[in-house]
Amino acid sequence: MNLAFQPQNDMNLSPVELAVAAYVFCRDLPHSELLVNVGDCITSRAALMTLVLRAEVVDDVLNVVVWMLTRTSKHTQWFLPTSIMQAVLEGRTLTSGTVTSLRNNYMRCKVDRVTRIHQRCSVMVTSIS
Repeated sequence: MNLAFQPQNDMNLSPVELAVAAYVFCRDLPHSELLVNVGDCITSRAALMTLVLRAEVVDDVLNVVVWMLTRTSKHTQWFLPTSIMQAVLEGRTLTSGTVTSLRNNYMRCKVDRVTRIHQRCSVMVTSIS
């Protein structure tokens, strides 16, 4: 198959994982096909193709990771979407409606009121080689 990357033996992928990787990273399938649709995260094959070596990972992919981490994390750990950092970098403040939405969708423990969200800026890039 014409894949965007060649799986390596040391990746220890199961047959099912290989099949999924082949489906997701096949260059011959439509790049516009939506492969992830959970919560408010919708991601196409084109977005997932940014996981290959030397590609800049797009927000859609990072937000899917945030969504997955949010659903499996401890109640006191919160992972927030990239729109927060975009607002900070652009010098915008978050509206009360946005803060309420973030609280309801991403903060899984009981939080009655959020007055501030502090951000720690770090960059994490993961690639498949």
